[in-house]
Amino acid sequence: MSSTRAGKAAAASVVASGPGATVIAPTPTTAPAPARAATAVGRLHEHLRSRILSGALPPDTALREQAISAEFTLSRHTVRAALRQLAAERLVTINPYSGARVTLLDDDAVRALMQLRSALEGEAVRLLNRRAKTFSPQQTFLPAQTSSPAQTSSPEQTPSPEQTSSPAQTTSRTQTPSPAQSTPAGHEGDADAAELLSGIHAANAELARRCRATPLDHAAIERAHAALHHAIVVAADSPRIADAHADLEAESILFLAQLRHVLDPGELIRQHDQLVGDLLIRGEDAIHEHLELAADQLIRARAAESPPAANRGSSTPH
Repeated sequence: MSSTRAGKAAAASVVASGPGATVIAPTPTTAPAPARAATAVGRLHEHLRSRILSGALPPDTALREQAISAEFTLSRHTVRAALRQLAAERLVTINPYSGARVTLLDDDAVRALMQLRSALEGEAVRLLNRRAKTFSPQQTFLPAQTSSPAQTSSPEQTPSPEQTSSPAQTTSRTQTPSPAQSTPAGHEGDADAAELLSGIHAANAELARRCRATPLDHAAIERAHAALHHAIVVAADSPRIADAHADLEAESILFLAQLRHVLDPGELIRQHDQLVGDLLIRGEDAIHEHLELAADQLIRARAAESPPAANRGSSTPH
Protein backbone atom coordinates (compact mmCIF):
# COMPACT_ATOMS: atom_id res chain seq x y z
CA MET A 1 0.00 0.00 0.00
CA SER A 2 1.37 3.43 -0.90
CA SER A 3 1.93 6.03 1.79
CA THR A 4 -0.95 8.09 0.36
CA ARG A 5 -3.33 5.15 0.61
CA ALA A 6 -2.06 4.34 4.08
CA GLY A 7 -2.76 7.89 5.18
CA LYS A 8 -6.29 7.74 3.85
CA ALA A 9 -6.88 4.38 5.54
CA ALA A 10 -5.62 5.71 8.86
CA ALA A 11 -8.09 8.59 8.65
CA ALA A 12 -11.06 6.32 8.00
CA SER A 13 -13.15 3.89 9.96
CA VAL A 14 -14.36 0.54 8.67
CA VAL A 15 -18.14 0.34 8.60
CA ALA A 16 -18.69 -2.88 6.65
CA SER A 17 -16.66 -5.60 5.05
CA GLY A 18 -17.21 -8.59 2.90
CA PRO A 19 -15.48 -10.95 0.52
CA GLY A 20 -13.28 -8.95 -1.83
CA ALA A 21 -14.46 -5.54 -0.63
CA THR A 22 -14.19 -3.17 2.29
CA VAL A 23 -16.51 -0.19 2.62
CA ILE A 24 -15.07 2.72 4.57
CA ALA A 25 -16.38 6.08 5.70
CA PRO A 26 -14.16 9.11 6.34
CA THR A 27 -13.55 10.07 9.93
CA PRO A 28 -15.63 13.20 10.67
CA THR A 29 -13.75 16.52 10.81
CA THR A 30 -14.82 19.94 12.00
CA ALA A 31 -15.94 20.84 8.47
CA PRO A 32 -15.47 19.44 4.98
CA ALA A 33 -12.37 20.79 3.22
CA PRO A 34 -14.36 22.63 0.52
CA ALA A 35 -16.41 24.39 3.22
CA ARG A 36 -13.28 25.42 5.11
CA ALA A 37 -11.71 26.75 1.90
CA ALA A 38 -14.86 28.65 0.98
CA THR A 39 -14.91 30.25 4.43
CA ALA A 40 -11.28 31.35 4.08
CA VAL A 41 -11.97 32.76 0.62
CA GLY A 42 -15.03 34.59 1.92
CA ARG A 43 -13.19 36.12 4.85
CA LEU A 44 -10.33 37.31 2.67
CA HIS A 45 -12.74 38.64 0.05
CA GLU A 46 -14.65 40.67 2.65
CA HIS A 47 -11.45 42.02 4.21
CA LEU A 48 -9.99 43.19 0.90
CA ARG A 49 -13.36 44.50 -0.26
CA SER A 50 -13.70 46.61 2.88
CA ARG A 51 -10.19 48.03 2.46
CA ILE A 52 -10.81 48.89 -1.20
CA LEU A 53 -14.16 50.60 -0.57
CA SER A 54 -12.80 52.54 2.42
CA GLY A 55 -9.93 53.87 0.33
CA ALA A 56 -7.28 52.09 2.43
CA LEU A 57 -6.27 50.36 -0.81
CA PRO A 58 -6.35 53.21 -3.35
CA PRO A 59 -7.18 52.74 -7.04
CA ASP A 60 -4.40 51.13 -9.10
CA THR A 61 -2.78 49.52 -6.03
CA ALA A 62 -1.10 46.22 -6.90
CA LEU A 63 -2.48 43.18 -5.07
CA ARG A 64 0.34 40.62 -5.05
CA GLU A 65 -0.77 37.05 -4.48
CA GLN A 66 2.45 36.08 -2.74
CA ALA A 67 2.38 39.03 -0.34
CA ILE A 68 -1.30 38.50 0.53
CA SER A 69 -0.71 34.79 1.01
CA ALA A 70 2.14 35.49 3.44
CA GLU A 71 0.25 38.22 5.32
CA PHE A 72 -2.83 36.09 5.97
CA THR A 73 -1.13 32.65 6.03
CA LEU A 74 -3.32 31.39 3.21
CA SER A 75 -2.59 29.35 0.11
CA ARG A 76 -2.10 31.11 -3.22
CA HIS A 77 -5.16 29.21 -4.48
CA THR A 78 -7.32 30.79 -1.73
CA VAL A 79 -5.93 34.26 -2.48
CA ARG A 80 -6.55 33.79 -6.20
CA ALA A 81 -10.18 32.76 -5.56
CA ALA A 82 -10.79 35.85 -3.40
CA LEU A 83 -9.30 38.12 -6.07
CA ARG A 84 -11.55 36.52 -8.69
CA GLN A 85 -14.59 37.36 -6.53
CA LEU A 86 -13.43 40.97 -6.30
CA ALA A 87 -12.92 41.05 -10.06
CA ALA A 88 -16.51 39.82 -10.52
CA GLU A 89 -17.62 42.91 -8.57
CA ARG A 90 -15.34 45.07 -10.76
CA LEU A 91 -13.36 46.17 -7.72
CA VAL A 92 -10.20 44.52 -9.05
CA THR A 93 -8.79 44.10 -12.54
CA ILE A 94 -6.70 41.01 -13.27
CA ASN A 95 -4.09 40.98 -16.01
CA PRO A 96 -2.51 37.62 -16.87
CA TYR A 97 0.94 39.22 -17.06
CA SER A 98 0.89 41.95 -14.40
CA GLY A 99 -1.45 40.42 -11.83
CA ALA A 100 -4.31 42.05 -9.90
CA ARG A 101 -4.76 45.73 -9.16
CA VAL A 102 -7.48 47.78 -7.46
CA THR A 103 -9.73 49.12 -10.21
CA LEU A 104 -9.03 52.63 -11.39
CA LEU A 105 -12.19 53.98 -13.01
CA ASP A 106 -10.93 55.95 -15.96
CA ASP A 107 -13.12 58.47 -17.76
CA ASP A 108 -14.65 55.90 -20.12
CA ALA A 109 -15.44 53.54 -17.23
CA VAL A 110 -17.01 56.36 -15.22
CA ARG A 111 -19.28 57.29 -18.13
CA ALA A 112 -20.18 53.64 -18.79
CA LEU A 113 -21.11 53.07 -15.14
CA MET A 114 -23.22 56.22 -15.00
CA GLN A 115 -24.97 55.30 -18.26
CA LEU A 116 -25.91 51.90 -16.85
CA ARG A 117 -27.06 53.38 -13.57
CA SER A 118 -28.98 56.07 -15.44
CA ALA A 119 -30.82 53.41 -17.45
CA LEU A 120 -31.78 51.44 -14.35
CA GLU A 121 -32.55 54.36 -12.05
CA GLY A 122 -34.29 56.33 -14.78
CA GLU A 123 -36.62 53.43 -15.56
CA ALA A 124 -37.24 52.98 -11.83
CA VAL A 125 -38.25 56.64 -11.50
CA ARG A 126 -40.55 56.30 -14.53
CA LEU A 127 -42.26 53.33 -12.89
CA LEU A 128 -42.41 55.18 -9.58
CA ASN A 129 -44.23 58.06 -11.26
CA ARG A 130 -46.73 55.63 -12.75
CA ARG A 131 -47.41 54.23 -9.29
CA ALA A 132 -47.98 57.64 -7.73
CA LYS A 133 -51.66 58.60 -7.71
CA THR A 134 -51.51 62.14 -6.30
CA PHE A 135 -48.73 64.34 -5.11
CA SER A 136 -47.60 67.91 -4.54
CA PRO A 137 -44.09 69.37 -4.63
CA GLN A 138 -44.28 69.67 -0.83
CA GLN A 139 -44.99 65.95 -0.48
CA THR A 140 -41.87 65.06 -2.38
CA PHE A 141 -39.65 66.72 0.23
CA LEU A 142 -41.38 67.35 3.56
CA PRO A 143 -42.29 63.82 4.76
CA ALA A 144 -38.60 63.07 5.29
CA GLN A 145 -38.51 65.91 7.82
CA THR A 146 -41.77 65.24 9.66
CA SER A 147 -42.30 61.49 9.61
CA SER A 148 -40.92 60.91 13.12
CA PRO A 149 -40.19 62.91 16.28
CA ALA A 150 -36.48 62.15 15.91
CA GLN A 151 -36.42 63.63 12.47
CA THR A 152 -38.50 66.62 13.55
CA SER A 153 -35.88 67.63 16.09
CA SER A 154 -32.86 66.71 13.98
CA PRO A 155 -30.52 69.20 12.30
CA GLU A 156 -31.82 68.14 8.91
CA GLN A 157 -34.87 70.34 9.42
CA THR A 158 -32.84 73.55 9.36
CA PRO A 159 -31.61 74.05 5.81
CA SER A 160 -28.08 75.29 5.23
CA PRO A 161 -27.51 78.62 3.46
CA GLU A 162 -26.73 76.91 0.18
CA GLN A 163 -29.95 74.91 0.49
CA THR A 164 -32.11 77.99 0.93
CA SER A 165 -30.33 80.25 -1.54
CA SER A 166 -30.76 78.11 -4.62
CA PRO A 167 -33.54 79.41 -6.91
CA ALA A 168 -33.89 75.97 -8.44
CA GLN A 169 -34.55 74.44 -5.04
CA THR A 170 -37.06 77.09 -4.06
CA THR A 171 -38.96 76.45 -7.23
CA SER A 172 -39.02 72.67 -6.85
CA ARG A 173 -40.29 72.78 -3.25
CA THR A 174 -42.69 75.70 -3.08
CA GLN A 175 -44.09 76.44 -6.50
CA THR A 176 -47.78 75.89 -7.13
CA PRO A 177 -47.98 72.84 -9.35
CA SER A 178 -49.56 73.13 -12.73
CA PRO A 179 -52.44 70.76 -13.55
CA ALA A 180 -49.97 68.60 -15.43
CA GLN A 181 -47.79 68.37 -12.34
CA SER A 182 -50.65 67.75 -9.92
CA THR A 183 -51.97 64.80 -11.89
CA PRO A 184 -49.13 63.74 -14.16
CA ALA A 185 -50.00 61.79 -17.26
CA GLY A 186 -49.31 58.10 -16.87
CA HIS A 187 -49.78 57.99 -13.07
CA GLU A 188 -51.84 54.82 -12.99
CA GLY A 189 -50.95 53.44 -9.57
CA ASP A 190 -52.99 53.23 -6.40
CA ALA A 191 -50.38 54.37 -3.88
CA ASP A 192 -50.10 57.83 -2.35
CA ALA A 193 -46.90 59.65 -3.16
CA ALA A 194 -46.02 60.19 0.50
CA GLU A 195 -46.19 56.45 1.15
CA LEU A 196 -44.21 55.62 -1.98
CA LEU A 197 -41.49 58.09 -1.08
CA SER A 198 -41.23 57.25 2.63
CA GLY A 199 -38.26 54.92 2.17
CA ILE A 200 -36.54 57.46 -0.08
CA HIS A 201 -37.06 60.24 2.46
CA ALA A 202 -35.71 58.05 5.26
CA ALA A 203 -32.60 57.23 3.21
CA ASN A 204 -32.09 60.89 2.30
CA ALA A 205 -32.42 61.92 5.95
CA GLU A 206 -29.83 59.29 6.90
CA LEU A 207 -27.42 60.60 4.26
CA ALA A 208 -27.86 64.15 5.56
CA ARG A 209 -27.38 62.96 9.15
CA ARG A 210 -24.15 61.18 8.24
CA CYS A 211 -22.84 64.20 6.35
CA ARG A 212 -23.49 66.52 9.29
CA ALA A 213 -22.59 64.25 12.18
CA THR A 214 -19.50 62.53 10.77
CA PRO A 215 -18.29 64.52 7.74
CA LEU A 216 -14.89 62.80 7.79
CA ASP A 217 -16.33 59.27 7.85
CA HIS A 218 -16.24 58.98 4.07
CA ALA A 219 -17.02 55.25 3.99
CA ALA A 220 -20.22 55.70 6.04
CA ILE A 221 -21.32 58.64 3.87
CA GLU A 222 -20.69 56.64 0.70
CA ARG A 223 -22.72 53.69 2.01
CA ALA A 224 -25.58 56.03 2.88
CA HIS A 225 -25.26 57.69 -0.54
CA ALA A 226 -25.52 54.33 -2.31
CA ALA A 227 -28.41 53.29 -0.06
CA LEU A 228 -30.40 56.38 -1.06
CA HIS A 229 -30.06 55.64 -4.75
CA HIS A 230 -31.03 52.01 -4.15
CA ALA A 231 -34.07 53.15 -2.15
CA ILE A 232 -35.21 55.11 -5.21
CA VAL A 233 -34.97 51.96 -7.31
CA VAL A 234 -36.71 49.77 -4.71
CA ALA A 235 -39.63 52.23 -4.54
CA ALA A 236 -40.45 51.37 -8.16
CA ASP A 237 -41.41 47.84 -7.02
CA SER A 238 -39.58 46.09 -9.87
CA PRO A 239 -37.55 43.20 -8.38
CA ARG A 240 -35.51 42.55 -11.53
CA ILE A 241 -34.42 46.18 -11.79
CA ALA A 242 -33.67 46.25 -8.06
CA ASP A 243 -31.54 43.09 -8.35
CA ALA A 244 -29.61 44.47 -11.32
CA HIS A 245 -29.03 47.73 -9.46
CA ALA A 246 -27.85 45.90 -6.32
CA ASP A 247 -25.21 44.16 -8.43
CA LEU A 248 -23.66 47.59 -9.07
CA GLU A 249 -23.38 48.49 -5.38
CA ALA A 250 -19.66 47.81 -4.95
CA GLU A 251 -18.65 49.53 -8.18
CA SER A 252 -20.88 52.50 -7.35
CA ILE A 253 -19.26 52.90 -3.93
CA LEU A 254 -15.84 52.67 -5.59
CA PHE A 255 -16.90 55.53 -7.86
CA LEU A 256 -18.11 57.53 -4.84
CA ALA A 257 -14.78 56.94 -3.07
CA GLN A 258 -13.02 58.51 -6.04
CA LEU A 259 -15.52 61.39 -5.96
CA ARG A 260 -15.09 62.18 -2.24
CA HIS A 261 -12.47 64.90 -2.79
CA VAL A 262 -14.77 66.66 -5.28
CA LEU A 263 -18.02 66.95 -3.28
CA ASP A 264 -18.05 68.29 0.27
CA PRO A 265 -20.83 67.01 2.59
CA GLY A 266 -22.86 70.21 2.32
CA GLU A 267 -22.95 70.02 -1.47
CA LEU A 268 -23.85 66.33 -1.28
CA ILE A 269 -26.84 67.18 0.92
CA ARG A 270 -27.94 69.99 -1.40
CA GLN A 271 -27.76 67.88 -4.54
CA HIS A 272 -29.73 65.00 -3.04
CA ASP A 273 -32.38 67.24 -1.47
CA GLN A 274 -32.85 68.66 -4.96
CA LEU A 275 -33.00 65.21 -6.54
CA VAL A 276 -35.55 63.85 -4.06
CA GLY A 277 -37.64 66.99 -4.41
CA ASP A 278 -37.73 66.59 -8.18
CA LEU A 279 -38.51 62.87 -8.48
CA LEU A 280 -42.26 63.26 -9.02
CA ILE A 281 -41.99 66.63 -10.74
CA ARG A 282 -39.32 66.08 -13.37
CA GLY A 283 -39.27 62.27 -13.38
CA GLU A 284 -36.48 60.50 -15.22
CA ASP A 285 -34.86 63.77 -16.28
CA ALA A 286 -34.00 64.50 -12.65
CA ILE A 287 -32.05 61.28 -12.13
CA HIS A 288 -30.41 61.39 -15.57
CA GLU A 289 -29.09 64.91 -14.95
CA HIS A 290 -28.02 64.07 -11.40
CA LEU A 291 -25.89 61.10 -12.48
CA GLU A 292 -24.47 62.93 -15.49
CA LEU A 293 -23.44 65.80 -13.22
CA ALA A 294 -21.66 63.39 -10.83
CA ALA A 295 -19.67 61.86 -13.69
CA ASP A 296 -18.78 65.27 -15.12
CA GLN A 297 -17.65 66.58 -11.74
CA LEU A 298 -15.21 63.70 -11.23
CA ILE A 299 -13.85 63.84 -14.78
CA ARG A 300 -13.36 67.63 -14.68
CA ALA A 301 -11.69 67.52 -11.28
CA ARG A 302 -9.31 64.80 -12.38
CA ALA A 303 -8.44 66.67 -15.56
CA ALA A 304 -7.75 69.84 -13.59
CA GLU A 305 -5.49 68.05 -11.12
CA SER A 306 -3.41 66.10 -13.62
CA PRO A 307 -4.46 66.24 -17.30
CA PRO A 308 -2.14 63.43 -18.49
CA ALA A 309 -3.40 61.09 -15.76
CA ALA A 310 -7.10 61.77 -16.22
CA ASN A 311 -7.58 58.80 -18.48
CA ARG A 312 -4.64 56.61 -17.53
CA GLY A 313 -4.80 52.98 -16.57
CA SER A 314 -7.21 50.33 -17.64
CA SER A 315 -10.89 50.52 -16.86
CA THR A 316 -13.03 47.71 -15.64
CA PRO A 317 -13.97 45.29 -18.42
CA HIS A 318 -17.09 46.24 -20.35
